[in-house]
Amino acid sequence: MRALPTLLALPFAVIASVAFPIVQEMFLPSPGVVRELVLESRARPPAEPVVHRDIVYASRRFGEQRLDIYEPTVAYREGRAPVVVFLHGGSWIRGDKITIRVVDRFLSRMRRAGYFVVAVNYTTSVLQGFEGPLDNTRAALRWIADHEESYGYDASNVGLYGVSAGGHLALMAASDGVPAGIELSLLFIECAPTDLVALREGEAFDSSGMFRLFRRRQLAEMSPIEHVRPDLPPMLVYHGERDRTVHIRQSQRYVEAVRDAGGSATLVRYPEGDHAFLNMTEEQWYEQETRALQFFARHFSR
Repeated sequence: MRALPTLLALPFAVIASVAFPIVQEMFLPSPGVVRELVLESRARPPAEPVVHRDIVYASRRFGEQRLDIYEPTVAYREGRAPVVVFLHGGSWIRGDKITIRVVDRFLSRMRRAGYFVVAVNYTTSVLQGFEGPLDNTRAALRWIADHEESYGYDASNVGLYGVSAGGHLALMAASDGVPAGIELSLLFIECAPTDLVALREGEAFDSSGMFRLFRRRQLAEMSPIEHVRPDLPPMLVYHGERDRTVHIRQSQRYVEAVRDAGGSATLVRYPEGDHAFLNMTEEQWYEQETRALQFFARHFSR
């Protein structure tokens, strides 16, 4: 049986998070970084042509959840186009789908490869803990499966692209079993938390104290490393060795666990990279994009 939404089982933490905004400041990465990324994304010219914005995929008491669909700018080489589903970062309680524009060149290159790109917003609320965002991720995938005919993409050829908290959600969704009609071809993960218990013990650096608000059992239940399966889709994992938000050991151990289970996982370490690679040069970003696109081409070709 699934646990109650994590923070609902901790009344004191709920009260504290509502009464004292400083509790939210403990989450990773810092609110200022996420806010700057959102503002930068909004300042960039909107992607064109065909983009379907702010489509409601779920309506609940905590509000509507929306996604954007970026259609490919060239026809896929054969059959219906694959779908890349982007899950943004922001500590599970911040961030926005619009931050796909931070990597607007990569977005454009994916569309020029013939792929649909779907950027998903999810619950960003302390009250929903980790499970609210995961529930939204599943709901978004169900919506994608249900609307395949309306947009003309191939819901049986889907890749999940998650950054930081979004990477955690992608891994959990893949391990938990995706909705009917969705088949995952690949996972592309950047600097994701995979072992929340270890984050509690120091692998989230100065933010590790935040995870002590949660019971160990709850953290283990929501840790991708506890849900590794041999049939996970092939995955490409990026992590920076200078990441001071989520320790690179998170990706190292996860990739080793997938391989030990018989799965396919590749970890690419970047010696100079920080969290989400915000310190990288344009040349380094281009290399990352190119490597990812080559990975997509191998595993979307079925």
